[in-house]
Amino acid sequence: MADLESIQQKIISFRNARDWAQFHDPKNLAEALSIETGELLENFLWKTTEQSRNLTAEELKNVKEELADIFIFLTYLSKEYTIDLLVEVERR
Repeated sequence: MADLESIQQKIISFRNARDWAQFHDPKNLAEALSIETGELLENFLWKTTEQSRNLTAEELKNVKEELADIFIFLTYLSKEYTIDLLVEVERR
């Protein structure tokens, strides 16, 4: 299993290779995070608590994809501000 720092570096390298950093200002990244969390929520719309714990394989696949997207945008935003997310989590 890869460590957090190496995964984050791969994410940043992927972005940089495509010249996407020019679009990744804090405002746009925060908006993208909001959109991705909305997409995550769509997987639970109209479900009961029990149903949300017993997703179909397809629904679980979608949840995983949205969580990964959220992680990617968190990585971009934390990089923008030079924030170590692990340090910040431990402060909570």
